Amino acid sequence: MAYLPLPPAETIRQLVDYNPETGIFIWKPRTAEHMAHGRYGPKSNALNWNNRYAGKRADSSKGGFHKYRYIHLRGKVYKAHRIAWAYHYGWEPIGQIDHINGDKSDNRIANIRDVSPSLNSRNVGRKVIGKSGILCVTQTAKGRWAVVVSRTRIGTYDDLATAIVARDAAWKALGVTEQHGRVGIEFRRKAAAPDNQVTLPAPH
Repeated sequence: MAYLPLPPAETIRQLVDYNPETGIFIWKPRTAEHMAHGRYGPKSNALNWNNRYAGKRADSSKGGFHKYRYIHLRGKVYKAHRIAWAYHYGWEPIGQIDHINGDKSDNRIANIRDVSPSLNSRNVGRKVIGKSGILCVTQTAKGRWAVVVSRTRIGTYDDLATAIVARDAAWKALGVTEQHGRVGIEFRRKAAAPDNQVTLPAPH
């Protein structure tokens, strides 16, 4: 996927403040040199802009589209999570930005990571399956607990705690988080690889 190239990190930092603990952007005051183009001249333009925007939140939901946050910088619209990455680290993301907890509006630096498209595509959000309320674990008609990772049955267990351990081991084998609900049948191939053995609780 091609992304609109971001402004240099230095430019971003001149225009907005980013709080890595909250993920929120705030407009910085503009100087006359930032407002050379406008109706009333640089100084008046800067004064008018600051009165209207400085100190206010810079990122918006853009009408709630896909729950992402966006920022308008110098006439262009950017996804806020990519701006957050560049602001914090000083360089543009190489791949896609994955929201670890599945909340696309949560742009705290601890919640975003630069990943490959294939890994990001697995992060499809939390799904509550069956009566357990636990992702990838469902209760059978006989009261036991079945672990199914994207149509691949991992096993059936007598208690929920053991089932969760088996599910977590399956996810760990693929390097995914609890938000990655679709791992695919490649689990069987990876788990069977000699250099990637996974120990699961024995099904009963």
